[in-house]
Amino acid sequence: MSNRRTIADPKNLHLGSGELFFNGEFVGTLQGSVNFQRTRSFAEQRAGDSLLPSKAYVTMEDCVLTAEVAELKLENLKKAFGSLATIESAPQVMKRTEFITLVGTDPTTLGETPVVGSIKVYSNTRETEYVVTTDYTISGADITRSVGSSIPDGGTVLVEYNVSDATARKLTIGGSCDLPSYQLDFIEHECGSDPVQITIFKAYANTDLEMAFNSRESGDFLFHTISFKGLRDTTKAPGKQLCDVIIGTAS
Repeated sequence: MSNRRTIADPKNLHLGSGELFFNGEFVGTLQGSVNFQRTRSFAEQRAGDSLLPSKAYVTMEDCVLTAEVAELKLENLKKAFGSLATIESAPQVMKRTEFITLVGTDPTTLGETPVVGSIKVYSNTRETEYVVTTDYTISGADITRSVGSSIPDGGTVLVEYNVSDATARKLTIGGSCDLPSYQLDFIEHECGSDPVQITIFKAYANTDLEMAFNSRESGDFLFHTISFKGLRDTTKAPGKQLCDVIIGTAS
């Protein structure tokens, strides 16, 4: 039985999951439906009043690699966003929310130490904001229900506060700038099929990215519908300036 791939759509190469590299550095996995598309526009030249063209040439050419889902490491977010900014490693103020139960006048300790003055306490539906001192008191990370508080004894409240995250990292994005480009290699290893490698000599991220936080694990994120577009590599010979498509032999 042949392991050769069948391409139903001649304009597209439909691929399975595979590994993604920027400038030779592994950055994550493309999952789901991965599609490589090359499009061209043509012009024809006719001599005199001839009805038949005597010459044709390409007027526009594009290649795009898209994936339904992309798993990228946090360290490479800036490449996926096309950002030129440096990822900053410095303490950052971040918001936290948690539910706690307040019983009598016993203190309840928050999960993290809040920034002074940042605590707000609400009913668990956020319909009511309780008043510090009148309804509760604060001491460091401890919250205590006040005598005569409108918070029910044994009631659950929602606490919103800020923390200083000493190990946080920040990437600032936005605004007009020249997008960075890099060599992109996508290597597909679909079981039972001939391996395929797509190399775009100069590529940039050309789509908005939707981050799936519900799928986050160990600092990684999932992106839905990610796309990379090829640019002309002027260091290469005419007709060979966009990409390589390599199809190997299944082992």
